[in-house]
Order: sequence, then structure tokens, then C-alpha cells
Amino acid sequence: MTTDDLFAGASCFPAPPPPTSSARSRKAAELALQAELLHGTLFSDLSRYPAPLLDALYAACDHAAPAVLRALPPTARLYAVRLAHVPVDGDGGDGGPGVLAPDALRGWARPGLRAGEWHERAVAALKGLRVLLQTVSKGGDVRLRLNPAYGRGLRAAMAGLTPPPFGLSGANGGAKGGGVFDDGGGGHGPLMPVDALVDYARRRWEGILHFLVALAGRNPAPPSQTIVASLIRARVLEEAGDGATISSAGFQFLLKSGPAQLWVLLRDVMAHAGGGAAGRAADRRRGGGGGGAVDPDAPDPEELTSVNGAPPPGEAQRELVALLFALAATVPGRAYPVAALGAAQRDFLPTLAELGVVLVPGEADEPPPPRGGEGLFYPTPVGVSLVGSAAAASTGGGGDGGGEDNPVAGAPDGTASARPAAEALLSTTSTGALAIVVENNYRVYAYTTSPFQMALLGLFVHIRYRLPNVAVGTLTRTRVADALANGITAGQIIRFLNAHAHPRMRGGRVPANVADQVALWAAEKERVRTAPAVLLTGFAGVAGWTAVASFAADLGAKLWEDREGLRLAVDEDAYGEVKAFIREQRIE
Repeated sequence: MTTDDLFAGASCFPAPPPPTSSARSRKAAELALQAELLHGTLFSDLSRYPAPLLDALYAACDHAAPAVLRALPPTARLYAVRLAHVPVDGDGGDGGPGVLAPDALRGWARPGLRAGEWHERAVAALKGLRVLLQTVSKGGDVRLRLNPAYGRGLRAAMAGLTPPPFGLSGANGGAKGGGVFDDGGGGHGPLMPVDALVDYARRRWEGILHFLVALAGRNPAPPSQTIVASLIRARVLEEAGDGATISSAGFQFLLKSGPAQLWVLLRDVMAHAGGGAAGRAADRRRGGGGGGAVDPDAPDPEELTSVNGAPPPGEAQRELVALLFALAATVPGRAYPVAALGAAQRDFLPTLAELGVVLVPGEADEPPPPRGGEGLFYPTPVGVSLVGSAAAASTGGGGDGGGEDNPVAGAPDGTASARPAAEALLSTTSTGALAIVVENNYRVYAYTTSPFQMALLGLFVHIRYRLPNVAVGTLTRTRVADALANGITAGQIIRFLNAHAHPRMRGGRVPANVADQVALWAAEKERVRTAPAVLLTGFAGVAGWTAVASFAADLGAKLWEDREGLRLAVDEDAYGEVKAFIREQRIE
């Protein structure tokens, strides 16, 4: 029997594609991209910026150095501050301020059991953000030096000499620095009550979250096209027919903290600023806009230094990052002139306003400008604490514990006064106070006053009645089926209920019979699954069929088998690899 005869049974299937990555590797690449889209931070993006662009950011943005310092692990902060201020001599007169040998830097590590681990992590973080540069001396020895542009900015910040944001003078017209130890520069123009800014930011962000939840009810009030496109690129929404529906990743998005949700959108909008051909190439890499499968391993010359799956960053992205760093040095309630912004920053301002980061009076449904407030914008507490929340995520937390992964207790922070209000605002808006009791009879009691939490719970619970501080409902087959149809998985439902379990609920977990029933309802939906496949028939013997079946199973590509009839169905994407295996092994 020839190889051509062996594959004759596959003639009724579409022509197979050329050999590509296996189905397993494709799924792994998809999950990795989804994790990066939902869990990355501004500083993880900066670490992938081209070296010239990152150096230009440090040189042009006065507030970049202190912002990056907050995002570094504590040991890395110590190294950066010491290199910026302590002259270090190198061998053969080749040293200078901030230049030393790697062994000398290692000697700075605090003695201890994990000193080596902390040192390596600190050096990796400093090199990743180009705070620490590696050079070679005239004698061929490796030397480490602080980035000159970063060092200048850090020394100015530590001395309180950083200019106020947006080129303004102090609050009362006097000179006032915006350094790392003060509360930022002063604004000018009429003041805006901070309570009004907090209410504005909450209303804006709740509008986007309610839009996502309303999609399940097919009655959404969509935000701007920029935000919707960003949600689609971040896989929070997926296109369906004439509109869009929330995806399984979108449900994960709804369960994230407020600052993390905000960063998902901001990073995507910033990464795609400018659009054009490069932006379309990035969308093809994500698998969008083409309608077909895309090989995630295929290189794209336009995206060799891509950030967040987007085109390589350029001048527009640098300006937008500088704007966020400058916002971290502002004071909520003070006004700042729009005229002080660059072109890309002015274009970005409406998106920031829609996300509740800034308020631009007089536009859309914003409050009218106060007397003398035309041409100004007001940073909200959310905008002031935005970079701080990204820095906390980059260092592994926001507490003041003594571990290396936690920010240093009492670390210099120019937005300390605004951060608690902003963190409370976003956390109440997105995940809020919620305590759930689930009974064995599928009855659900949700103690919350948040309309958003009630709407979120209503995606998979039939809400029967509501009281001022509690909603009562039932987990029903119909409601769970609707949630599954919208991309929510049974595991996500159970994890959500367990994560918000009332302290007095027995065991702190959903009753076993309820969890099992939700899983069974999900299994009903998956009784029949379809997948593109190639059918292999005509094997000469059981030995050959077994070898091919085992190889396909190892690839994760075996979809169906018939041992008695010696037939095998494999995933279409892995067909080329299976065919190559049959030829190499000379199986008939």
C-alpha cells in the first residue's frame, strides 16, 4: 500500500494547510497572549521599548525617573539611588560617577540567605528598564553604569528640583518643585472640588462596566468606538454578527481590580496610537480582521519590538507615557492648561476623559467649566494614582510588608495623599463589597449595595427580588446556560462564588452538590463538538494504526478513533505533522 492510498480517505475534507505549529502550541500561544493582555502593566511594556525611545523618554520627561523608581524592587531602588549619588572609581581610570564592575555592585547586596536572588532580580529589573547600562571598558572588562538621562532626572527629583507638570509655577505663583518628596506642581485657574471629580470618575468607569454586563442582555449603551475597539483587541469582547459579545476573557476582566481593568484599556489605546499599516499588521498578529487562523510564531518584520501585540512604539507612544507620568505629579482639583500638551497628548485627552482619568469641562456630558476654566483639564484622583497603581502591580503588591517583592514601607511617593481615595473608588466600582451565601437548594443571597455587582451576578443567577442591601436569587439551568452561551465557563462561575463567599458560609465554599450541578449543566452544552479534521483510513495493520494514534495523541491532535475499523480523525492544523510522521516511519 502506498502513502497516497493511505490518505485517499481524506479526499472529502478541505485541502490541508502546510505544516504549522500543533494545535497544542497554538492554544498555548493564545493563552499566553491573553495573559499578557489582561495582566501586563505599563512598566512591562516599557521594558520592551526600543533603547533610543526609552532613553529619549528619560531625557525629555522630567517625571519619568521618580515614576520608574517606584516600580523597581526595593533592592533595585537602593542601587539606582546610590549609583546616582555616589562616585565610584573604576579600574585604570576608566570609572566615574555611577560606573563600576559587576562584582562591586554585587557587594552592595545586603548579606542574607536570599541576597543573591534579590541582587539578580534587582539587576534584571534595572537592565530591563534601561536604568542600568552594560558597557565594555578600554581593557575589555564589563562595566555597569547608570543611564545618564535617568540619573539626571533622579537626582533632580530627589533634590526637589523637578519642574512642576505642564510647565506651570507653584500653587500661588511661587516656584515649587514637583520632586519625589512633595505633592507635585501647582495648577492655575479655578479649583474643582475633589468630591465632584471622584463622582465623575466613578460615573465614567461604571458606564463602561455596565456596558459589558448589559451585553448579555442585548441592551448595551456603547462607549466610544475607541474604547470598543480596545476591548475587542484585548479579547474582552469578541465580534458576533453585527455587534459584539462579552468573551470568557471578558468575564475574567470583570473580576479584576479597578486599576487593573483600567490599565488593560489604557495600554491598548496607547500601544495603537497612530494606527496605520503597522496597526493593521498588529491586528493580524492577534488573529483579528483576517477571519482566519494566524500562526503566532510567524515573525513580522514590522513588529520585531512590538509592545502589547501592537506596532513598535514611536514618538506618539513616548508622549502618551510622558503624559501619564506628568499626571502622577499633579494635584486633584487643580486646573492645568490643554495648551501645554503636545499634539498626541491632546488627541489622547478625550479617551482619558471617557475613562475618568481627567475631566475636561464643557465637553459632552461633563460639567460646564467654572468661570475662567475654559481650555483647562482637571486630573481626577484616579489619574493622579494611575502610575502608582501600575508601579504597585510591577513590584508584586501594594502593601508595606518586608518582603523583597513588596514596595518599601514609606517609600517616597508624590501621590500618597490621593492614592487611598482612588484605590477605594476603583475597587468599590469594579469588585466592591460583596458577600455571597449559596445554599444546598441553589438559593443565593448576595449582600451588596452595588448595582453593578447585582447586574454581574444576574449573568448566571436568576434574581427574584432585591432589598436595599441584599439580592436573593436562584442558580437555574436556564440562567447558567445563558451565561455559558456568553463565554462564561462553569469554573469561572464557581470561582466567583467562592471568591466572594460570606465569612459565615460553611467551609467558605459553594456546596459540593451545587458545584457539581453547574458542571453538569456545562457538560450538557458540550455533548457535541465540531472541529476541522482529517480522516485517516486504509491502514494495513493494527501496529501502524496504533503508532499513528499514539503520535497524534502526544501532539494533542487526536479527535476521534475507531480501533476496529482502523480509522483515525486528527486535528486539521496538525495534519501535516502526522503525515510527515507516517512517511518517516514508512507506515502502510
